[in-house]
Amino acid sequence: MTGSDVPAVCGLLRELGYELTEGEVARRLREVDRHPDHLALVLEDDEEGGGDGSPIAFLHMFDRPAIEKPREAVVQALIVTESRRGKGFGRAMMEWVETWAHDRGLGSIALSTQVHRGDAQVFYHRLGYRVANESRLLRKHLTPE
Repeated sequence: MTGSDVPAVCGLLRELGYELTEGEVARRLREVDRHPDHLALVLEDDEEGGGDGSPIAFLHMFDRPAIEKPREAVVQALIVTESRRGKGFGRAMMEWVETWAHDRGLGSIALSTQVHRGDAQVFYHRLGYRVANESRLLRKHLTPE
């Protein structure tokens, strides 16, 4: 993912209800890029196949060391544009994640999905992901929203 992908990624994020400005996404991308164990990638529409080369999917993942469990890959975000879901793009990106994790010697991949996104849960279940536990994300905002 590069700065030129920010407008398209903003559109992908909006599809899942994340209303972020291009400036905010660009700022967050710069932060992610500063960490060598994080990757932000886009999958572009195939220009040779009649597409326009614009991003149709977005992936953010990272290598997470931890004390209480073995080091693992974490898929922070995976979004495929609604019109392209069910066509194998998400599966291809997750296969890429698995290869990346395996090549780094990581024994597992973790991800979370919101409870109301049943279609995402079905997708990940088909790829072999299982519920490992149930927890609640708690957050305290330190600055006004």
